[in-house]
Amino acid sequence: MFDDVITTLEQRFGLGTHARSFVQMLLAKISDPKHGGLAGFIQRLRDGGLGSTVDAWSTSPDAVAPVSAPELERAVGDTNLVSDMATRFGIDRTKVSAALGYAVPAIVSRVDRGGVMPATLPAEAESFIGNRGAWAAAAPAAPMAASQAGAVQAPAKNWLPWAAVALIALLTLGYCSTQKRSEPVDTTAAPAVVAPPAATPEAPALVPDVVVAEPEGAAVIAAAADGMPVLKVYFDTAKAEVSNEFQDKSAAIIEYMNANPDKKAVISGFNDPTGDVAANAKLAKSRAEAVQQKLVAAGIAKERTLLEKPAETTGTAPTNAASRRVDVMMR
Repeated sequence: MFDDVITTLEQRFGLGTHARSFVQMLLAKISDPKHGGLAGFIQRLRDGGLGSTVDAWSTSPDAVAPVSAPELERAVGDTNLVSDMATRFGIDRTKVSAALGYAVPAIVSRVDRGGVMPATLPAEAESFIGNRGAWAAAAPAAPMAASQAGAVQAPAKNWLPWAAVALIALLTLGYCSTQKRSEPVDTTAAPAVVAPPAATPEAPALVPDVVVAEPEGAAVIAAAADGMPVLKVYFDTAKAEVSNEFQDKSAAIIEYMNANPDKKAVISGFNDPTGDVAANAKLAKSRAEAVQQKLVAAGIAKERTLLEKPAETTGTAPTNAASRRVDVMMR
């Protein structure tokens, strides 16, 4: 699932044999269930003003826009993420930051389900992470260099005679002090001084789970990419009827096209892999035409709506429901 990401990190970013572990740790961090999972991570990026950047990862995975290391650490909730990864894998912080800028969008675009972020990771991705606890633990400390260890241990033998002399002196002093004592020793234990309990640091508030339900039938989802509105129109099995949600959900794209007369709507139809191939191809086109008719009915000139058949129309999303759709993008 992430083989091409690992290969790129190995070769272009110089992570070598650390690339696979790097992706495992990163995926575990950004999908931590304690912080709302991957959907929660994406929502925190949106809350930080990166909504259009995140949308671009879904709609244009080959032209991903990276995030900076500070932005990523805020969204993960771990201000030591870059330092921990640099220490764990023995690589420079600058190299870690560059690798993260590529890896985060690449990973998210491969987990994304047709523009809808899943509430939980696919089984394949969860299995890839392995032991989450191992990645959550702090990075192991670097071992002490042999030369440093030798420098500390070498003079130890020269201290032994002096240590023996000091011990004898302490024993003699204690004996003399005991002999001079004439008053009975008060054996009543002094009241124990109980220190006030240390204040427990307030735990950071966890971001509640952000669950975006993937449509199972006819529905419309409005989003944005590169600062422009996009639509994803989903259909019932073997149907080409557009959901009644279209009028409300298409308001932003209609408004945008009215304000930008040079822009055109590119409409592409898709289908799931079940059934007859020829019938599916016709169905995908019928769905695109149905969406085109809705845009024209809303006042958009037909010549500003372009039906464009994608290179691959069948099974383009992880689920059949997400594959039965029409994408509308600006050009």
